[in-house]
Amino acid sequence: MRFEKPEPPAAPVPPAPEDAPPEDAPAPEADIVEAQRALIVHAVGLLVRIEAGEARRAAEKGRLKVWAAEFYPRHHVRLVQSLEPVVRSIRPRSDWRAAAETVAGEMVARSMADLVAGADAVELVVSRWEIERPSEVAGRVMEGR
Repeated sequence: MRFEKPEPPAAPVPPAPEDAPPEDAPAPEADIVEAQRALIVHAVGLLVRIEAGEARRAAEKGRLKVWAAEFYPRHHVRLVQSLEPVVRSIRPRSDWRAAAETVAGEMVARSMADLVAGADAVELVVSRWEIERPSEVAGRVMEGR
């Protein structure tokens, strides 16, 4: 006669709190809006750090104007590509591509103007971008919801 080892009892599953929404329930609107805003802040923050780092290096080499003329057309394309998916999720029934283009164009124009005005203080200018710009752009995009 052969004896088999009995299976251990399954761990008890704790009961779900009565006030918790079911796992498949949609997220409240405020949670969705905050997640979209966080995505914009993240994407813009990454690109602003790239922009700021390259501007610092160009200023150190005394090539700020030449760098800007080469950098900003490419940067505009990167900004649009990064913003389009998030803008599309926020404004699915609008011309989200045009909205992303507009925001990217405004960012590039503002950066170039900041660099011209603050050519003697590039570190201060780009540090301000890194701190303020991601939230500012997120606010700009979110206001068009």
